[in-house]
Amino acid sequence: MVPAVRVHPILELAAGTVFLATGSKDRRTVEYSAEGKVLLRPGSTHRVGLAAVGGAGVRQLGLPRNRPATVYGYGIVSQDLGAGLTAYQNVGWVHEESGPHQFTWDARLDWSVLDRVGLIGEAYGEGRSSPFFQALVRTMLLPNRIEMDVSVTRAGPFDDRRTWATVGFTFMSAPLY
Repeated sequence: MVPAVRVHPILELAAGTVFLATGSKDRRTVEYSAEGKVLLRPGSTHRVGLAAVGGAGVRQLGLPRNRPATVYGYGIVSQDLGAGLTAYQNVGWVHEESGPHQFTWDARLDWSVLDRVGLIGEAYGEGRSSPFFQALVRTMLLPNRIEMDVSVTRAGPFDDRRTWATVGFTFMSAPLY
């Protein structure tokens, strides 16, 4: 769970925990994370929006010790396509544990079907690994405060794909400025 707080209309900070299984012995651990998002050009007032994101995570168990296990950063471009459609693209970088630095990418299309319901299709990946494909339904439970996502994700090489479903909640705050 990573709750986010808007400390200014253009700045959002998040801190939280992610529960993980690591290694072949299925050791469970916790990663504590922090993230910052900066809105460089709002898509709500321009047809094209720009944002930057950066973050880091520290693991409770496992390697490396005394330094972040995960560090990442990426830039986002969004375009309003009209008729309730918005396209997003991002490129970035991630470094996990003692592994290599990886290029990351994402392409996403959001469609506002109803006032409080949207459909999202997305493809994303990192490095030279096989891409992930995701489809989800997003509903606003409380406008501008709580969203719920139900998603199905497919990943892995074409001859050995994995599929899973998730339910997620996003809690948003009003700007604190």
